[in-house]
Amino acid sequence: MKILSSFSVIVLVFLTQSMLLAQNVSPQFSELNGIEDEQSNTHLFYRIHSYQELDPFGFFEDNSVYHLNRSNQIDTLFLNESGSNMMGYFFQNDFKIINFSPMHYINVGTSCPMECSPFAYNSKYGFIFENGSWGSSYKIAFGQNPDLIYYGIDAWDMDTSITTLRSNDGGLNWDTLSSRKIFMSLNPYDNKSSFYLDILTQGVFKSSDSGVTFHIADTTQTFINPDSPEFYYDPDQTHIYRKSIKGGQQFQYYLSVSDNNGEAFSWSNKYSSNNPISFSNDTSQTGAVYLADGKRIIRSIDYGNSFTPYKELNSKIVGIYKKPSSDKLYAATKYKIYEISNDSITVIKSLPIPEELLAYYPLSIGNKWIYDYLFVDWNLGGNQDIFVRDVQSLEVKPNGKEYFKIREKYVQMGFESIVYERVDTLEGKVFRYDENCPNSEQFIEDLVMDVNDTTFAARFGYCIEHAGTELSSELYFNKWEIEGNRRNYNYVEQVTADYFLATDIGLDYFKLSDDNGDKTFTLKGMLKNGIVYGDTTLTDVINENELPREFSLQQNNPNPFNPSTTISFQLPATRNVSLKVFDILGNEIENLINEEKPAGSYEVKFDASKLSSGIYFYTIYAGDFIETRKMLLLK
Repeated sequence: MKILSSFSVIVLVFLTQSMLLAQNVSPQFSELNGIEDEQSNTHLFYRIHSYQELDPFGFFEDNSVYHLNRSNQIDTLFLNESGSNMMGYFFQNDFKIINFSPMHYINVGTSCPMECSPFAYNSKYGFIFENGSWGSSYKIAFGQNPDLIYYGIDAWDMDTSITTLRSNDGGLNWDTLSSRKIFMSLNPYDNKSSFYLDILTQGVFKSSDSGVTFHIADTTQTFINPDSPEFYYDPDQTHIYRKSIKGGQQFQYYLSVSDNNGEAFSWSNKYSSNNPISFSNDTSQTGAVYLADGKRIIRSIDYGNSFTPYKELNSKIVGIYKKPSSDKLYAATKYKIYEISNDSITVIKSLPIPEELLAYYPLSIGNKWIYDYLFVDWNLGGNQDIFVRDVQSLEVKPNGKEYFKIREKYVQMGFESIVYERVDTLEGKVFRYDENCPNSEQFIEDLVMDVNDTTFAARFGYCIEHAGTELSSELYFNKWEIEGNRRNYNYVEQVTADYFLATDIGLDYFKLSDDNGDKTFTLKGMLKNGIVYGDTTLTDVINENELPREFSLQQNNPNPFNPSTTISFQLPATRNVSLKVFDILGNEIENLINEEKPAGSYEVKFDASKLSSGIYFYTIYAGDFIETRKMLLLK
């Protein structure tokens, strides 16, 4: 009978609860590390995480490791980590590059076809540990001689527990060092010095004699996560840095530093945050460290005793790597990897903004939103009206960018105005044309924000000198049988704004308050892609006179695009419609629509993720109406 250790039980319960709470996650960067080869070329290793729920009770998850060679920009899959609760899962827990060459490596993982068991692989010898015992892999490290390997493992074989293994021949043969302390880190400057996590006390222990004996190293009562790299070594060969976590009502994340090779009473907490932190030290400069907290990167030149601001990105940072002997720093957010220097920030790799985020702002010609409007004046009382947002056309403005022309109208009062808005699908941001703002644009929405993030966007404010907008919550939402999430944004200024964006609906509710009173707009119905949702009194606002008066095929948006774009067309009468995509040689690629459509305005998504860059054509056939337009795919 196989028995789980108490530590394994805790980890498995945590993973199970995480899976139950998880929602679909589109591909996003989840980790970033790097090394230098012997020619000082940078090699970045990053993970892309995605999660998909499968009917009725299944899931598929991927968190594979990729390798980007900065010298030639070759980007390849390095280690596959993926699986499902139906077919099993394959974890890649840790890896190390041998002799500065990504062609040679050691990796450890956990294979879970049914029961989970640890494994270790050496590119020189193949699988070097694979005994089918129940358990998990954690950390792997090799010494100045790469055949000296330490392996952190939590494995149970019958009644025997194994938590640390060591090999002197590249993993062909193993010795058991401990039955209760999991190996965590090996000092690259002293191969007799190593660190361990006690599975019962969760205390940090050190060995100064190659794992023969152990003594307590840290008494700060912080928890070491055995799944992630936690120890970093300063080139002065005295200071050691460590990331750690302390529990409670809310987790606190710490950077701890030892000024005496990790010995007891030499550790002190130098930095703490409510956010997970990323860390990298410059191995060519003593005392030089970089730390990412949320969107901010800070740096220290005195071993973390004091920090100064360095750079700030638009989104939360998930990993950083400092290139030694250089001013270059690499940082990853959910959808971008940046190369940062003292005077520049450059995107070197990006992932598409997920469609579910862009769905928070569904702009398309013919779409309308109808709101109940209530104004309460603190002195004079109040009044009611119907407020309409109506997307009428696409226009290119003097700044060279294309915007949706939107009419905003108070029906009873007769007040009417025009605004111009566009969604930047590469950045996940919404802009409004305003010739008085920098670049003639006002930044009004950031669709890539996380809950508790604050951004410079201001939907109801000014383009400069305004308070930040906070995304305060994101909850499940179901309206008119449209399911998704609903986000709450707010900011406080001369005008206090509180508003909601909902998946596949857009602006669902907003309230504006100032010294005069409250203006409340509550969405009661909409016309989207020719379909009416919500209050049937929409027919009082949407009548046949507002249907398209002629056949038309719009230019796809965005164009150029990668990898998806939207094609819009209008029908003044019911027709059998076919919308086809062709390559430059005239070969049909895809038939996007082939059905009868009533009069109205429509949009169709075209996904070209499987196609190569180049020019493509799309043609609409609607009775006697035939029109073709050109589009450009850039990858």
